Amino acid sequence: MPDTLSRTVRPPAVRVLPHGAVTMEEIVAAERAIAGAVAGVERADRPRLRISRDRGPAPVAVVQVNVMVAERLVRVQTTTGTVARATAGAASRLRCRLDLMSRHLTAERAGFCLLGAGPVAPFLPSAGVMPVPGRSAPGVLSRCKSFPLAVQSPDIAVLTMEMRDYDFHLFIEESSGRSAVVHRRRDGGHALIRQRPDTTPILSPLDAVRRLNAAPQRWFEFFTDSRTGRGCVVYHRFDGNLGLIKSLG
Repeated sequence: MPDTLSRTVRPPAVRVLPHGAVTMEEIVAAERAIAGAVAGVERADRPRLRISRDRGPAPVAVVQVNVMVAERLVRVQTTTGTVARATAGAASRLRCRLDLMSRHLTAERAGFCLLGAGPVAPFLPSAGVMPVPGRSAPGVLSRCKSFPLAVQSPDIAVLTMEMRDYDFHLFIEESSGRSAVVHRRRDGGHALIRQRPDTTPILSPLDAVRRLNAAPQRWFEFFTDSRTGRGCVVYHRFDGNLGLIKSLG
């Protein structure tokens, strides 16, 4: 079976997971938009579409799509004030990443890596870095994720970050065995931060939260956990609070 993606295959049905104040009209429109973005993609499993909306003082709608293509995860997420705009953004970003997947599989079939991936769309901050209107109070740590980090080269880490629509990606650099982060730059490029004893701050998660809150213009704080010695990231969430990613093993 060829590894390139064909545009002649009917898309699988979309599995929709609504949360919060989402209308049936919004669900149907989002399902149609995502099905259209996946239409014709070969070896695509059933997409999972999560739609959530908070009608609080600063309404926030989040649309996230996860789909396995050729056994590789493609993920996108957008956050904005309405479900309609978040849906349109997610569909656009999904098409870009499916095109990237197609190019990657073509390159892989030829025996080389799609080095660095390159920008796949005009830079748009995703849910992790979108400021919440009217939110001025320091963020609190509201989510913690722990999992074994992927062992990758920086090029593959960038590709993973772009395929999954992350603003940064924490991984283990295969050449050194140490933690590292690749991230998007504001000019649309990419950057790499390696864990180093002389430059990476050694902090507790609480101290990292304080440090990030003291510099709200920063998207995340990469640090060495003072207890485990492992690289971790504290980052801004779409709701104005903070998340923590740390390594297991």
